[in-house]
Amino acid sequence: FKYHENFIQNISQMSVDGFLVISGLLTCIGVMRKLDSMHQAKEFVSLGDLMRRFPFIGMYIHRFLRLSPVYAYCMVMLVAFMPTMGSGPLWELDGWGRKQFEGCYNSGWRNLLFVNNLGRYQADNSCMVWTWYLATDMQITIMCPFILLPLYWHGKIAQKRYDTGRAVAYLSTVLALFSVVTFAVSWTMNMCATLGWRRAGSDVIAFKEHYYVMPHTRISPFLVGVALAWLRISGAAPRTISPSTCYKLLSVAVAFFFTLITWETGYTRELDALFNAVARTMFAVSLAIVMYLCECGYGGFARQLLEHRVWVPLARVGYVGFLLHWAVLATDYGSRETAMIPYLYPSASVSLCPVTMAVVRTCCWSALVAVLFEIPFNNALSVLLSPPPRAKSQKSTD
Repeated sequence: FKYHENFIQNISQMSVDGFLVISGLLTCIGVMRKLDSMHQAKEFVSLGDLMRRFPFIGMYIHRFLRLSPVYAYCMVMLVAFMPTMGSGPLWELDGWGRKQFEGCYNSGWRNLLFVNNLGRYQADNSCMVWTWYLATDMQITIMCPFILLPLYWHGKIAQKRYDTGRAVAYLSTVLALFSVVTFAVSWTMNMCATLGWRRAGSDVIAFKEHYYVMPHTRISPFLVGVALAWLRISGAAPRTISPSTCYKLLSVAVAFFFTLITWETGYTRELDALFNAVARTMFAVSLAIVMYLCECGYGGFARQLLEHRVWVPLARVGYVGFLLHWAVLATDYGSRETAMIPYLYPSASVSLCPVTMAVVRTCCWSALVAVLFEIPFNNALSVLLSPPPRAKSQKSTD
């Protein structure tokens, strides 16, 4: 039971780090493609020149326009309809029901500017508290070019080839720097390591506000995704590996994973700070290894299942589902007559029906919003931001 409890506490809070790994992977691929095109066009001759010519503003505006409109639409919709979607004694509590969205009147602008993770994000005037991830991811994206441009220059251009050694040393240094900062912040503020079993005297508020939602403490999985993308782009990680190499990499992933689920947090201040500093990196490395092995053809049935086209419609409404799912859960729980949380430590007979219905309602609601608003807006945005077609030169004939 002890290991089961450690698994629940240590791993459940790291699910979001998987999205940060994917975000780092895709962001690095996109930025590297842009840098390659700039290099081929000979638009820069030095790192300083590259920093001046890289289209930072365009990158930020494109991401802002991609996320903000449907974000604002869902916010307005929830503020307008949530007061009428439930009733009961739990509906009036601060953490659930209508009060979950009343703060949008005063602090919704912080969400739309992606700064809602700064300060006391769980105060009474907060708005859609689960969207802290969007703010954290946006802030990491803003920092991303300042990490990737030196990586590209020193890892490829300065050496006139992909230099894996320099790139790995650079990313390891950046990752170690952020890990040291995380350890220092966690130890100085006497933070706990999980929201479950906590050490007596540890500060859970500091853990929520200065660690769990901060970009500088959550950037490690993003950097692991960047490293995976670099290794694939540079060719340092081959597309085919031997079974023995697969087993060695898998053993590292399994070792990291079991270290996390058996790590007994909540005993000393130093161990909790160390867990906060390295645990998410270990989880991200394990996930990156599994992703790489699947790419090399060792995924088997799991890869076939995850690549099935049945997931395509759900992927298209995933962002809207993220914005709306908490409202569905809040309506479900806030309208109950007893203070039962079926989503934590559930039994099949208690949770199967409400969880299934919550998933179905979220998918239906998300599909409606995506079809009516998100997809048309994104299509219009693609048309507006796409470069004009080049006119074909026609040679005049006499």
